[in-house]
Amino acid sequence: MGGLVEDQGGGDEMYRLKELALEVLEDEYPPSKRDDGSGIIVSGMADCGDIAHEIVDGMVPVYTADLLRLALDDLWLASTVPEIGPAFDGTSTAVNIIAANVYEELYQKVYEKCEGTNS
Repeated sequence: MGGLVEDQGGGDEMYRLKELALEVLEDEYPPSKRDDGSGIIVSGMADCGDIAHEIVDGMVPVYTADLLRLALDDLWLASTVPEIGPAFDGTSTAVNIIAANVYEELYQKVYEKCEGTNS
């Protein structure tokens, strides 16, 4: 099996990753399983930060070709310094920077959706 990102042209690979991440959120973590932010710990509920990390961590492509393909369509992925620092081994290579930016972008979308449905 190849990477998550398939070469179908058009620059919509990142969009597909975001949509897939949001689908996983809705399927695996419906609002009834999310912490409502009240501070009351309920068994079986998770907060949105943990949920977003759980979903997104496994969705970031690891193959160099997949990451470079994403950056070709969204150049900012390779030219913006990620807040969390470079991914993988932490060295400032293009691939590590792209991966970290993909993680941050997906995390933000999932977190915002999770928080929005809990409000």
